[in-house]
Amino acid sequence: MVKDNLLEWVVKGHNPKVWFRMFKFKPIQYCSDLYYQHYMPQIESLLHEAKNHSLPENIITTLKKKSGNSTACVQLLICKMSPVIWGVQKTISSQTDLLKSSNGTSGRAFTSASSVLNTFLETLPPKEKFVDFGDHCEKRFPFCKLLKFDGKSS
Repeated sequence: MVKDNLLEWVVKGHNPKVWFRMFKFKPIQYCSDLYYQHYMPQIESLLHEAKNHSLPENIITTLKKKSGNSTACVQLLICKMSPVIWGVQKTISSQTDLLKSSNGTSGRAFTSASSVLNTFLETLPPKEKFVDFGDHCEKRFPFCKLLKFDGKSS
């Protein structure tokens, strides 16, 4: 009976806002709750994985397992980019820590782009360490025959 009356009421074109108020249904709150319940654990897991210091190594390991040495040059590139990846991770961590510590009291939701860039540049190693790490990667991935960085190309 209630179902029939409700169906008749809806079919006759009554305002849906009244229906929402009548049943105290809050669609935005419902969608928000559904989003947080369903997707937040996945997003938090992804962020945790992205902030993991061994992310470059995990990517290289996955590539090796799935494609062997056929992706050796990509593995070499990821290895050489590891200091940059670590710098981005440190920057994200420091910026999210800054946002958490402000707790909305500062009135600024985000820091400036120049501040983020400065933080990133501060996290990068000196050029010598970057080059030494790259040399280590070249020894680790000898199967990449595309380019040799000693001035000769294949």
